[in-house]
Amino acid sequence: MTQPRTCKICHFSFSAQYTFREMMFGTRDEFLYYECSNCGCLQIAEVPKIIERYYPAHYYSFNLKIPELIKRKSGLMAVIQKLSLNKKERKLRKGAYSYLLPIHIEKHHKILDVGCGKGELICRLYNMGFENVSGTDEYLPEEIDYGRDVKVMKQ
Repeated sequence: MTQPRTCKICHFSFSAQYTFREMMFGTRDEFLYYECSNCGCLQIAEVPKIIERYYPAHYYSFNLKIPELIKRKSGLMAVIQKLSLNKKERKLRKGAYSYLLPIHIEKHHKILDVGCGKGELICRLYNMGFENVSGTDEYLPEEIDYGRDVKVMKQ
C-alpha cells in the first residue's frame, strides 16, 4: 500500500506510521495508521471493506448508559447546581473535559463526535455546559434525539 500524500484534516505531510492490532474481539488483524506532522491527527491508512466485523451490535459504545440531560440554570442557581454534584459526577466531568484541554476549546465552540456510539460523551459535555454538541455514528440502528439540540445522526 502506498502512503497517502497528506493529512485529510490539515493537508500537511505525515511524519510517522504505526501498525496496530485489533485486540478487543481477538481477530488480531493489523491496521496501518499515519500521524500528521502538523496537527498530530492519527488516521487509518485504509478503512476495512467489511468494517462491521469490528463494530458488532454488542460493541461497548452502543451499550453505554447515557446520562440524562440536565436543565440549564443561570446565575446563582447555576453555581448551586455545580456545587451539588457528587464526587463521582465531578470526576466524570473532569475526565471528559481533560480530553479537550489541549485544543483550548470553549463552551460555545461546536463539537462533533464522529463514531460516538449512542452519544454518551456528547451528553456529558452538554451537561458540563457545552452549547453545541452533536454526534454521528453510521452503525446505529436509527438517529437519536436527546432533546435540547443534542442529537446523534446515523451517518
